[in-house]
Amino acid sequence: MFSNLTRSQLVNIIIGVVGILGTTIVICTVISTRNTSPSSGKSDKLEVLPSAGTGWKLFEVGSVLPGNAFVGGSNSDGRSIYVCRVNSTISVELLPGMYDPAQGACQITYGGKVYSYAKFDLLITNDPSSLVWLSNKNGEASLGSIVGGLSDRNDELHIARARVSEQGQTIGKVHGRHAKAYVPFEGKETEMISYEVLCSFDYTL
Repeated sequence: MFSNLTRSQLVNIIIGVVGILGTTIVICTVISTRNTSPSSGKSDKLEVLPSAGTGWKLFEVGSVLPGNAFVGGSNSDGRSIYVCRVNSTISVELLPGMYDPAQGACQITYGGKVYSYAKFDLLITNDPSSLVWLSNKNGEASLGSIVGGLSDRNDELHIARARVSEQGQTIGKVHGRHAKAYVPFEGKETEMISYEVLCSFDYTL
């Protein structure tokens, strides 16, 4: 069937076939690599972009608190509390929560309970004025809100702050699918319809 083709036409056909085969091999290799590469955790998907020196820093209770740790509010004693996040060992979720040095742990909530971790990521920033808390409700999160975690369904979890009674502030997560926020309070996961969300002025987080 190639008897009527010129030599140059045959060469072009061969080059085309080789090109197609090469492209197919490359695509298959990439897919195979993606499917077999080990995952190092959901936190890899949520690295805060360099913006005003803001990001996450691995921290362990007992270590010296970084001078640029972001102060997220105050507890019932008027002492500073901080924003933290944890690759949860009780679920496949990356959960934002509260580090209260007085409690000695990063507290996150899941399934109605509060869990404490001594090793976690701490939110740091060299420009605290670039971050602001904005009022929200019913699972909503303002434009520029910082994504602090991921649910087991890969829902983005934003960082929430609320005041439960008059006993200081507490920090947790906004779950849009559930149309509410969840925060730790007195050892229990507390649901909040109204809350504040942490946002970045430049919207690059």
